[in-house]
Amino acid sequence: QPRMSQGLEDPSSERRLTTITMAKSNDPSTTPSKLSSNPISSGDWSGGDGLLPGRDTLGPLFLMGVTPVFAILFWYTCTALDGNFLTLAQLMQKDGVWNVLKTIWPSPWDGEVWQMIGSFMIFQLLLQKYVPGKRFEATLTPKGNTPVYTANGFQVYVINLITFLTLTYFEIITPYRVYDKFGNILSSMNIFALIFCAMLLVKGHIAPSSTDSGTNNNIVMDYYWGMEL
Repeated sequence: QPRMSQGLEDPSSERRLTTITMAKSNDPSTTPSKLSSNPISSGDWSGGDGLLPGRDTLGPLFLMGVTPVFAILFWYTCTALDGNFLTLAQLMQKDGVWNVLKTIWPSPWDGEVWQMIGSFMIFQLLLQKYVPGKRFEATLTPKGNTPVYTANGFQVYVINLITFLTLTYFEIITPYRVYDKFGNILSSMNIFALIFCAMLLVKGHIAPSSTDSGTNNNIVMDYYWGMEL
């Protein structure tokens, strides 16, 4: 114990410690600004320009344009072509991609389908709002907000299951219609999603719900990614 105290009080030891500390602080490889400027070395893969230029615009446009089409093609192939994508390719080669899409694309304006979607959404909103559950506080956000939720997911699941079985038993609903109209449901939900995201974009600009909001200075990215937490 005395030796340790003497070592710490030795002026030469103090000078050596100061020299080492200064050397580390002047080392560019350990400077925080250097680490943060390199997304890969800092472990932050969200920064940087990526492999492709303009990915903030082209990437979202590609996903928003391709995924709705793929969903309809996948549905049609499974229900009308026995899941044979080779037959689909041959059909497109014969009649043209655009003509095939126009022929197979289900109407998004089916009244029965919108009744299904609307009634389901209203029922879920009511359950989410009024079914009791424990208060759950999420992780503190970078802007200092704490999202608060009602942990009623399991209760809502049970109510949904019981409601579905009851309505089916008394023949108030016919579940097989979901299969019959599934193509129309996909088409309608594609339209709904595009309109709903546009509404959220406007809301994010004029009436954000919290300070965890803002623009990416790219309207395509704002539309695709959202402007609020």
